[in-house]
Amino acid sequence: KDTEDQEDLEVGRRDQDSSSEKRRRGGRLTLSGLLNALDGPTATTGRLLFMTTNAKDRLDSALLRSGRIDYELEFTAAETEQIQRLFTRFYSDFKTGATSDATAAMGTKQANLEPKEEQSRSTQELAEAFAQQISASGLKLSTADIQRHLMKRKTSPTKALNDLPELLATFSSNQKSESPKKEKDFEAESKDQETKKEKDLTEGA
Repeated sequence: KDTEDQEDLEVGRRDQDSSSEKRRRGGRLTLSGLLNALDGPTATTGRLLFMTTNAKDRLDSALLRSGRIDYELEFTAAETEQIQRLFTRFYSDFKTGATSDATAAMGTKQANLEPKEEQSRSTQELAEAFAQQISASGLKLSTADIQRHLMKRKTSPTKALNDLPELLATFSSNQKSESPKKEKDFEAESKDQETKKEKDLTEGA
């Protein structure tokens, strides 16, 4: 408990030190204010709070300590089975060549009916081919990336499959450009850690 209180005090000091800069920028939210909203005097009971981030390592340790964050779940890249199920689920109401006889007899026009030459493959077959192409590419795509691609082609699962190479090419170039940057950041961080260790050893001696 003493350690947790000390963390909160340190947060309060940091907020006070940067208060003038906050006022100059017009910012009103501080870390101590956020912590109070989570489990301080202004916190409410009987609620579930969800927080998301793409850079957990940049968050303050006071925000991440046990009691404030009770459960952590990492959303990793989508697996082949997930991609296939997502595709199938997304186009579950899509009408292919297997349109029911009753619908055909009524003469109902399906807004999402594809040309006859594209109706030979079922949604399940398209989903399998879609997932296999992504898996074979070796790229790491999230479910959000895949859903964005499908949303732009929500009336045609065949088009979603045919346009997949375009999506993969975009992510391939992006991931290649990010790799050197990540390597440099890792090298810089490793160097800082080594420098700190040497300094600690020197001071200890």
